[in-house]
Amino acid sequence: MMVRLNRLLPIRLATARSLAPILMAAKETVISGRVVVKARSRAERDSLLRLAPQVLDELNVKQLVFTDADEFAWPGYVSVVEGDYLAAVATELTPELADEGLARELVHRLQMMRKQAGFDIADYIQTYYQGGSITQRVMEKFGPYIRQETLSTALTAGPPPEGAYVETHRTV
Repeated sequence: MMVRLNRLLPIRLATARSLAPILMAAKETVISGRVVVKARSRAERDSLLRLAPQVLDELNVKQLVFTDADEFAWPGYVSVVEGDYLAAVATELTPELADEGLARELVHRLQMMRKQAGFDIADYIQTYYQGGSITQRVMEKFGPYIRQETLSTALTAGPPPEGAYVETHRTV
């Protein structure tokens, strides 16, 4: 078997490693769906574009935007500069992002409840929930994601059956 490595791979990895500190600094302030980045060269920009799915996932953003500016002062953004790098993130929290954040929080709480109830990591569960209109909307909108992440066979609005493991949390 012959394995051929892309000769540019070490360069791309080095570029990714050099960009990591500034992107991680930006991650600390990300609450919106967009991050603006200034790369030092066309090669770094191209590397970021190739790595965009991983960068977007790691920073939990939806969009990667590039700038050539040395300083960044758009209203509604916060920026950080480190050496030749610049990263800025939008600080607007849209209703869609708030709902997505609540869905992630619900998944986190359900995972903690699974652990407290003594379920095995591969056990499937039935999830019952009670909440206001916001919780109802999020459960409906993000139901497939919540079911997948928590191994819930069903998400049922209403009280759980007698004898079920129960915890009470305030979400909104």
